[in-house]
Amino acid sequence: QKPLKERAAEKGLFFGAAVQSLHLRQDPAFREAIIRECNMIIPEWEMKWGALEKYEGRADFSRSDWLAAFASKNHMAVHGHVAVWHNNVPAWVKPAFADGRGEAVMIAHVKRLMEHYKGMLHSIGVVNEAIDPSFFSGDIYRKSLFYEQLGKDYIATAFATAHEADPSARLYYSDYGVDYDD
Repeated sequence: QKPLKERAAEKGLFFGAAVQSLHLRQDPAFREAIIRECNMIIPEWEMKWGALEKYEGRADFSRSDWLAAFASKNHMAVHGHVAVWHNNVPAWVKPAFADGRGEAVMIAHVKRLMEHYKGMLHSIGVVNEAIDPSFFSGDIYRKSLFYEQLGKDYIATAFATAHEADPSARLYYSDYGVDYDD
């Protein structure tokens, strides 16, 4: 039977999966299934801010670099995930927002991520889940640290920063649950 990546490629599409480097390293059956079936991988946690920069100014790209190298070795594209997301912010960021450095800190993170992976990613999610799925009851924006401190313009700022750092990158916004009131 034809692998899913080949079936997708016949239609000009990718077939991929969100993965963690730990699982690829420790589970040979999982690793082989990903290699056999996928032509794209998405780092499940390794590119998120909380995983990259637990301490201010000390970014560690080793796990996400491992995934990028794995993808390259196995002829896969990488969709970077994600530069700005309310659910994975390092602990030191909240105090930075409180003392007025929030926008500068967010910009520096997006720029560092984009510059580090310049030309290496098929695409990247710049902002994730900025819309509140229960928006039918009022304001559409999720009450995140970013929105509460910077307003809705943080989304445009993140995209502008990403584009400036890597003008050729395919930039995406991703969300879920906004097509119905749940």
